[in-house]
Amino acid sequence: MNIFETNQYIELYNPLRNNYFPVRILERTKDGYLVHSLIINKEINIYDFQLKTYGYRNTWISQELLERIGFKKDGLIYTLENITIWECLTGELNKIDHPYYLYEYKSKHLGYAILSENEIEDFKNDFKKIEDEKIRKRYSFVSSMNEVFDYLLELKPKEFSYEKFDKIIIDK
Repeated sequence: MNIFETNQYIELYNPLRNNYFPVRILERTKDGYLVHSLIINKEINIYDFQLKTYGYRNTWISQELLERIGFKKDGLIYTLENITIWECLTGELNKIDHPYYLYEYKSKHLGYAILSENEIEDFKNDFKKIEDEKIRKRYSFVSSMNEVFDYLLELKPKEFSYEKFDKIIIDK
């Protein structure tokens, strides 16, 4: 089972309502975690048994969450001042012989690249001549909102806080 870090966001499964609800991990306890429930705005204990039996899911990056933080979308690129998050898709379009007007499209989602202003041009050039392993070594690709939150807190600690992220997630 995964060990969660402090201030990591996850969504716990509620079997009574057959839905998920967002929480932020506060600390590890002997047999589980102390979490802050964003729905009821209280600290609650969850146990390893609950996580194993009922499950959880990560809070994934979404257009909705990025826009609530303040990112502006332009195609597959999200920008907030000097921070760029680039949704990285690769694909190929192959013509099918019969019928003549159809094409077959295959794509692969690499994740989201978090870039500073001075990395954008290099990234564009590298992405055009993509070699999956090389580009993954040079740039970090993420798919979890936790990694975006950590990056924003590191870069702009005065503008962002976990309490602000709590409100962004709960307003879904």
